[in-house]
Amino acid sequence: MDRLRSGWPVIGFGASGRDTGKVTLRPPLNWRWMVPPTAFNSNYLTAGNYCCIGNEKCPDFDVRVLTPPTMKGGFTLMELLVVIAIIAVLVALLLPMLSGAQATAYKAQCAGNLKQWGTAITMYAGDNGGAFPDNTQPGAADIAWMAYNFSNIFYPVYLYRNKPGTSITGLRSKNDVFYCPTDIAHREAESLGDNPNLIGYNYLPGRAAARGNLWNYNASGLGAWCLQRPKLDGAYRKAPVMIDRLQRTQFKGWSDLNIYNRKVYPDSNHPGAHYIPLGGNFLFEDARVEWRKFAEGNPAGTIDVGSTGSGPAGAYTDYYRPADLDKGPW
Repeated sequence: MDRLRSGWPVIGFGASGRDTGKVTLRPPLNWRWMVPPTAFNSNYLTAGNYCCIGNEKCPDFDVRVLTPPTMKGGFTLMELLVVIAIIAVLVALLLPMLSGAQATAYKAQCAGNLKQWGTAITMYAGDNGGAFPDNTQPGAADIAWMAYNFSNIFYPVYLYRNKPGTSITGLRSKNDVFYCPTDIAHREAESLGDNPNLIGYNYLPGRAAARGNLWNYNASGLGAWCLQRPKLDGAYRKAPVMIDRLQRTQFKGWSDLNIYNRKVYPDSNHPGAHYIPLGGNFLFEDARVEWRKFAEGNPAGTIDVGSTGSGPAGAYTDYYRPADLDKGPW
C-alpha cells in the first residue's frame, strides 16, 4: 500500500549502492517527486523537505537523511549592545510617564478621601447644631492627632469605622480613607506605636491648646483657624478644614525620624525629589477639595506656613495657608 514520506534533504545512491556524491534521480516509475528537479543541485537538496508517494520499499533507491546546512544564528556583540541601548532609552522615556501617572492617581484618590471627610463633617454638623466634632478631648494634639472618642461619636456613624494599623496587624491599606495614599511616616508611627488616634492629614477646627499639647497654633497668626472655630459657617469659614501634611523638620529637612524603629521617612504627603512635597489637597467647609502646588523657594506665593511645634527631629513647621487667602476673620 502506498504511503506518504517526508524528511530532510537527501543524497541518493544508484542501484549498485556506491555513493556517487550526487543526487541520483532514479526512483521507480510508480514514485512521484513532490518537488521539481530544479530544487536539487549536484551535492544536496536545497529546497528543504521533500515528499513522495510510492511503495514502502525501493530496491533501486536508497535514501539517507542529512543534517540541513548550518544556519547563522544569534546576535553579534555589537547587535546585542545596540538592542540593550535601545531598551535603556525606552525605559528612561517610560519611567517618568509611569511615575507621573501614579502621582496623578494618588492625588485623585487623596482628593476622594477628603471629599468623604467633607461629607461626614457636613452630616455631623447637620445633626449637632452646625458644630464640628469636638476635638478638645483626650488624645487630641497638634494638628494630626485626633480625640480618642472620634472612634465612637464620629467615625463609625458618619465616616468609616476606624481600623488602625498595629504592631500585630501591620500598616493600614493605601486605600484607607484616614490616610493619604502617599503618607508613610504616620502610617509607620501609628502601627509601630499603636496610636489609633493618629491620621494621615492635618485637621484644623475644634481644637484646644490644652495641657501637654505643645503645638504653637498661632506661630503665623492663624491660631483662630484651629482654636476659635467650633462651628461651620463662622468667622473663619474660608479657612481649610483638612489639608495634606506638608511638614518640614529642623534637623531632617523634609524627612522625619521614626522614634519607634529609628528609620527616616518622607514627612510630607505627595513627596517629590528630596522628599519636598509637590503640593497638597485642601478640604474646605463647603466640602470642595482643591489641589494647590507647593514651591519650596516660594511658600508665600504657593502654600505658606500655618503653625509650628516640636518633635524628635527638632522644630516642626507645617504649611497650610493658601497664598490667596488672608488670615481672616471674614
